[in-house]
Amino acid sequence: MDSTTKTTTDTSSVKYGLLPNELVEKSKTQVMSSREIAELTEKQHQHVRRDIENMMNELEKDASKYGHTYLDTMNRKQNEYLLPRFETEILITGYDVKRRAAVIHRWFELESGKSIPLVQQQKEPEPSANPLYQISVSEKALDMAKAFGFSGNAALISADHATRNMIGFSPLEAMGQKSLSAPVQVMTFTPTQLGQMMTPPTNPREVNKLLEAAGLQNKIDNQWIPTDQGQPLCEIPL
Repeated sequence: MDSTTKTTTDTSSVKYGLLPNELVEKSKTQVMSSREIAELTEKQHQHVRRDIENMMNELEKDASKYGHTYLDTMNRKQNEYLLPRFETEILITGYDVKRRAAVIHRWFELESGKSIPLVQQQKEPEPSANPLYQISVSEKALDMAKAFGFSGNAALISADHATRNMIGFSPLEAMGQKSLSAPVQVMTFTPTQLGQMMTPPTNPREVNKLLEAAGLQNKIDNQWIPTDQGQPLCEIPL
């Protein structure tokens, strides 16, 4: 819920008492975000934004001057409006009594210091959401995989798995890779399918152990990774 403290160097300022963004930022006027208004009035944020734009249009004002960008829970940039109390009250005049009361009550809490503005509550984006940080971690994970003796596809998938575990980011998925394939494409089978073709039918866990015993794969961090010997014979799903 957004209310911030911004400034009014208003010079009987603007028609209808509206403050451009430049003035609001120099003032000590509290503002309330369109997100907060949406939550208090139980309206969709997009509808509140539309109401604000319609209001500004009727007042012959540029709504973009009250625009603000924030990061949502997925660290994506989203747009909202920050309104001083005057503009907020004009907006809610068109709402029913219950909704008006909820917004006005919130203003009393903000002005009395009983509540913290939403803008101040917003957390900084996690470092793991930074693309440069993601690339750095991915490169270090790949170096580590190679240091442990992995190469080719095995090194890539090991590094991808490590990066995913550390920061929740998959470099291979980010590049649109759904699988890593052997240079020569041949028909491949899962351990379950191989077990079903065996006589007698064999549990896929036992099939994995047989493949390990044959030197074709090793189990690393609960994931079967092909050895150099096994790589030409497999396709590795991510």
